[in-house]
Amino acid sequence: MISICIPFHDSPDTARFLSRIMKSIDEQTYKDVEIVLQKKGRMGETYNECIKQSKGDIIKMMGMDDYFYDKNSLQKIADAFKPEVYWLTTACVHDTEGKLTDYHEAKWNDNLYKGYNTVGGFATISIRNKDIPVLDESLDWCLDVDWYLRIYQQHGLPHVLDEAIVIVGIGPHQTTNKLSTEQKDREWEETSKKYGN
Repeated sequence: MISICIPFHDSPDTARFLSRIMKSIDEQTYKDVEIVLQKKGRMGETYNECIKQSKGDIIKMMGMDDYFYDKNSLQKIADAFKPEVYWLTTACVHDTEGKLTDYHEAKWNDNLYKGYNTVGGFATISIRNKDIPVLDESLDWCLDVDWYLRIYQQHGLPHVLDEAIVIVGIGPHQTTNKLSTEQKDREWEETSKKYGN
């Protein structure tokens, strides 16, 4: 079973975003899924609660503004989880106000902690529901990168699927556009100190 973790928060677009992602889940050919919706607080806290509540063998991370690329997306994720795969990252496409742009090919690099997030956002990640590091709830901007680095330290490199599996919603609602430059810089500095050589 695949647990689809969807943290959400109140915004003028919440109902539209949730309707869109639910429609894309309903259209999937792979039907052995559970949907875990959570509204807890900050992003790290909400994702941690989603993971804690998940009962599936695989956890598929999403955001409320993300949705699946096509009807076979979950099947492709399930097929990619061979016994040796602990976590998976995939390509994605961006949705900017209904326009699909910016194909992003996921790849690992050893400078993630310096701000070169070539892996992608949470929606590109699927992970086995076993021995998952807890997300650092004190972070907002570097939350994903810090988590990826700790998964890597514990379980090794992600398996990379070079195919778009999700569509990532882009817009003013994103955390990217709400945090101050000072907070972003502070979190990158902390992350660099934590993981730098």
